[in-house]
Amino acid sequence: MTEKDKELIALFRYGLIAPLLTDTVTSHTAYLDKISAQTHDVPHYGIRTYNRKTLLEWHRLYRRHGFDALKPKVRTDKGSSRALPAESAKLLLTLRTENIHLSVKLFHEWLIHEGHFTSSDCSYSTVYRLLKKHQLLKPSVADTSDRRRFAHVDINTLWQTDVSHGPYLTLKGKIERFFKTVRSRFYPLLTDADLLDLEVLNQRFEAWLARDYHHKVHSSLNEAPMVFYMRGSDRIRHFSDPRVIDEAFLIRVTRKVKSDATISLHNALFEASPMFIGKSVDIRYPNECPDEIYLYENSVRIFTCRKVIMTDNAIAKRNNNAISYSALGGVPHV
Repeated sequence: MTEKDKELIALFRYGLIAPLLTDTVTSHTAYLDKISAQTHDVPHYGIRTYNRKTLLEWHRLYRRHGFDALKPKVRTDKGSSRALPAESAKLLLTLRTENIHLSVKLFHEWLIHEGHFTSSDCSYSTVYRLLKKHQLLKPSVADTSDRRRFAHVDINTLWQTDVSHGPYLTLKGKIERFFKTVRSRFYPLLTDADLLDLEVLNQRFEAWLARDYHHKVHSSLNEAPMVFYMRGSDRIRHFSDPRVIDEAFLIRVTRKVKSDATISLHNALFEASPMFIGKSVDIRYPNECPDEIYLYENSVRIFTCRKVIMTDNAIAKRNNNAISYSALGGVPHV
């Protein structure tokens, strides 16, 4: 590829992202979808299609480094062998058999972090190809343990238990992806000693978050989560009063007040004011089992309802006015 070819390719790429740079399109999303759906006759390469991620990467490169960043890069090691020396390959395979539980990506990072290799000695692709060749990408699933059916003569000789995971999260994307990252990058680093003490496990997790997760480039953000967070930290609202946060997370439901001025919630009765009898009201309460619930109107708390205690109500003095039989036309004494 000549320098002239590189300039023509860079000019072509600039032409695709120019509307984004100059804001001459009403919707960036619609424009990216349109360009991604088209085929393009690219200098030197011929017919090509490009997805949104590629276009956004060109946009980022141009913003940060200018026109030259759009030129295709030529590998600096082109024409030379990137295979590891025999001794290095043997060492790598030995270390892999001892750490087969790590993912290939995590294993590659571990090799560099522990000083066995440098990033210039072995790239991820080199490690991957070597492990694939020797079938060491994943641990063997063969199980040769001695398994036999059994039954004890007497009951209660042996008690066994099992664990079933709770309901699977139906949320898509970010939360599931985070858990996948935890399983693939944090779990394999744990030792038996880490699992014996919950406090130690929490400390290990906090350290991993701070050292690894928060500072590694996220595939969707194209930057580290901590960098992304800090850039928008000035827009975060802080509350000195924790009650503001507590109120924001109250559960919200609608209930109708019964004729005896009570509200039924989770098989419990709560006392409301008689003024709400027959009305549907906005109820809010904490997630844990509440001893009191709150009535809201137009997002303002207007009344606190407490649990009904039947025995207390039986002896409570009523605020109703006494009946005057004289006023009703009856005899003064009964």
